Amino acid sequence: MLLNMHFKSFSITDPTNIHIHLDGDLDLHNNWLLTRVEYIFASRTVRIYWKVSTGAWVPEYAFNAFYLEFRNVTLFRAKELDERSVDEFVEDDTILAMIGLTRTDEPEFRGVLDYTEIRDEKDCMCIYTENGQVFVIHAEIVEFMKVK
Repeated sequence: MLLNMHFKSFSITDPTNIHIHLDGDLDLHNNWLLTRVEYIFASRTVRIYWKVSTGAWVPEYAFNAFYLEFRNVTLFRAKELDERSVDEFVEDDTILAMIGLTRTDEPEFRGVLDYTEIRDEKDCMCIYTENGQVFVIHAEIVEFMKVK
């Protein structure tokens, strides 16, 4: 039986931002770059890492990297890259397009724009990159963790 996911120390404020409790909003689309996704089999944990972008438009943050840690993962799916991105790495590979929620039984990776509040045990996080890569993850707890 699936449990409702629980966001710890953050919330999704819109499809390109998350709100970190005590630190304000992070514009993941414009100011942060995805750097790594790791899955730890022994603990059923997924970590998705970001680092602050180096663009002149990026405000100063109290930290320069963070990760979302998904604990007690029950679903971890990835959609293949779009055709133009398969053969070579481009900068868009590290840029978030959207973050939000979809359903565990949604085979087409849709729904990320529909809502940002967890409704029931079938809701899971959906992370899209600009190159069409998609990660869908259901876990008991998702926590924002600053990298020191």
